[in-house]
Amino acid sequence: MEESLLETKSPVGRRPRISSAAASVFFEEAETPWSSRARKESSAFETDADYQLLYWGHIILAVGYIWTFQCVILAQNYYADVYPASHLNTRVMVATTWPLVLMHFFQMLSGAPDFLGVSPRILFGFLGSFVTGILFIMQDSASLLEEDAVLCILILAAAVGQLQTFIEGPLYSTAGLLPKRALSQAVQAGNGGAGVLVWAVQVLIRLLVSGSSAETLSGTHDQFRVFFCIQVTVCLVCMAVFWRMSSTAAFSRYVTTHTDAVRMESQGANYFTSRKQACERYLSALRAVWLPSLGQFVTLGTSMSMWPAIPSLACTGGSFKSGGLFEGWYLDMVLGAYNVGDFAGKTAMPLLRWTADHVSDSSMLGLVIGRSCVLVPLILMSSAPQLYDASIANWVSVVAVFSLGFSNGFLSTLAMMVAPKRVPKHLAEDAANLMVLSLFFGIASGATLSYGLTTALPMGVCASA
Repeated sequence: MEESLLETKSPVGRRPRISSAAASVFFEEAETPWSSRARKESSAFETDADYQLLYWGHIILAVGYIWTFQCVILAQNYYADVYPASHLNTRVMVATTWPLVLMHFFQMLSGAPDFLGVSPRILFGFLGSFVTGILFIMQDSASLLEEDAVLCILILAAAVGQLQTFIEGPLYSTAGLLPKRALSQAVQAGNGGAGVLVWAVQVLIRLLVSGSSAETLSGTHDQFRVFFCIQVTVCLVCMAVFWRMSSTAAFSRYVTTHTDAVRMESQGANYFTSRKQACERYLSALRAVWLPSLGQFVTLGTSMSMWPAIPSLACTGGSFKSGGLFEGWYLDMVLGAYNVGDFAGKTAMPLLRWTADHVSDSSMLGLVIGRSCVLVPLILMSSAPQLYDASIANWVSVVAVFSLGFSNGFLSTLAMMVAPKRVPKHLAEDAANLMVLSLFFGIASGATLSYGLTTALPMGVCASA
């Protein structure tokens, strides 16, 4: 009886057509945290022989794509020293993030996810990231005029953003199609873990090159070369890992079967008709996940507007000033506090599971808004304009940035875990695409706002000045 209500006869390889009555049943059920049938399927999948491989594979692939993004963030410090008049410390982030939004939106509208599927996009993304890493190294070694070098850097940064959409969107789609919510958390954990790894390697290189003294241009150049050499190696490893994941029976059953059916349906229909149907699917998914999607946008927008530029450019004093115990280490602490907090939030599985099961979407959005209302004034008052003594403000800023990172990791992971399970299976990939679009839009909007704030606010001015 249930099957006759939910789907009608359709050609092999096509998605089941859902009547309006059936759709209302779907969405009524989707409003609960999780149906009993989904729970049973999730528990059974956890004992599947392929589960551990797919879980750790998602973590490794997430480390791979975010490593490239983190390399670009790290390179901003080096470029700011080499080309101080070009403001690359903020322009690079803007150049990287808006292509994320535009390319992902273009893929959704054009039907690339339907026509290409998951595997070709992920492999193309890592192959392109491999080539981009080599080009970054070549550009650094070439003798170019400053304006030509800056143009090359911004173009490569934009390429990094576009290529990331070919990996991150499909990776969240595979996590959403698989029956265990922990797979979406695994992507987020790999994302946060990459940030911690990058920061740890950066500090290690600095200690080896400069010791505990202030960092030099030579030191940041060494970091730049090491990170991009690691990046091209990581891309090759990730392609091998994904090939192994895609050969498992569970991946074939839950992911390949779905994407093949979508591709057959797209190829068998008129292009404009298929695009209309896709828009209808996205609208149906959006009705179910608009609250997590809005929360994702606000979460990432707040994080990227307040970090890393604003606290990093604040006036330093006390133990961070010249001759102090932590001279020259304030920026490293700001970067590390966020990345460690972000990783901790993304791996707090007991708390994430409890919240996903017991807290409503509207309450989650309330937490997101409350976070912004508390942390934004705290970071601004300790950084720009700095309203109290720098010796205290710097430590307040570090603690606030850690809180920003932890809440970012926790809330963004929570949204990614619950959203694909708020819709029926045939809309899970569409819901994941919408959540990734919200994530990218939040990152780009936050980076742009940060650029505007750093030019408008009195950066680097101490409270007593």
